[in-house]
Amino acid sequence: MIPALPQLIQGELFESLVSRIGQRLSVTGRIGSRDLVPGKSIQGRVCPERLVASLVDPKWLSVAGILEENTVLPIYRPFLDEQAHKRFAQSVAQARRIPRIAQALVTTPRFCPLCREAEFVEIGEAGWHLLHQLRWMWRCQAHQNSLWEIGCVLANSPSRVVDSGCETRADLEVLKAIERDTKWLLGARVPPLGRLRWRAFHRAALTKRFGIQPPYFRVELFKLAHRIRPRPRRWLGLSMVSYMDHWLATVVATPQGTTDPLLHLAALRICGIKVSEAVAWVSAHDSCSPVNPL
Repeated sequence: MIPALPQLIQGELFESLVSRIGQRLSVTGRIGSRDLVPGKSIQGRVCPERLVASLVDPKWLSVAGILEENTVLPIYRPFLDEQAHKRFAQSVAQARRIPRIAQALVTTPRFCPLCREAEFVEIGEAGWHLLHQLRWMWRCQAHQNSLWEIGCVLANSPSRVVDSGCETRADLEVLKAIERDTKWLLGARVPPLGRLRWRAFHRAALTKRFGIQPPYFRVELFKLAHRIRPRPRRWLGLSMVSYMDHWLATVVATPQGTTDPLLHLAALRICGIKVSEAVAWVSAHDSCSPVNPL
């Protein structure tokens, strides 16, 4: 049993919290220290349910609180159906393998030097922040400075600044907007809205912004994706040219839509729409409603 918790850090990655608990108890080997690395959590033996069950006082933490504050669930939830959200939440709570989470988190931990310094001064230790570990984040949203990627002593590679990958100021501003939208999603507690609602919204937004109309909707999507190809490569971290022409169609043209939050955020920003505005619209309409987007 865990007799006490370290001081909680707002927005800390769940695996980071478990690692700090293990260090205090000197039993990290028994609770899965080898899996406590951002991006590897889906394979870990420690899960929110197991951690809460190990607490002497269950009032310290709850599974629902951990899922909301320390995992990627709030970022995915708006783009899930109700049943899919329940399955997704259960999988996260039990640390089952979810490939989508592996795609969202980086494999090499990132940190903000100013955040670490402030936490060491305040509580004497620092943790890994959830927002810092998302693959499309390159700035700390609290201090507006570049993140650092931790080095490896064994490989003789030092820590280095994370590069945005943007070549123009316009692309950089869009990436910053996607980062702000991501932070908003983490704290907004948006309920599951369903993929079909989002597909209807994206189709209407693209029609209004770029004049894409049936019956050649998919063909026009491919043309549009080809025109904006350089931007998604940097925003989405895509390397396959074949996928570059299909990611936009994945959002708006496939029957079931997509649950990838970054694809949704990129599609919104292409149309100049904030995720908060889109959530308000989608929440007020169903997939069969007449479409008149922002």
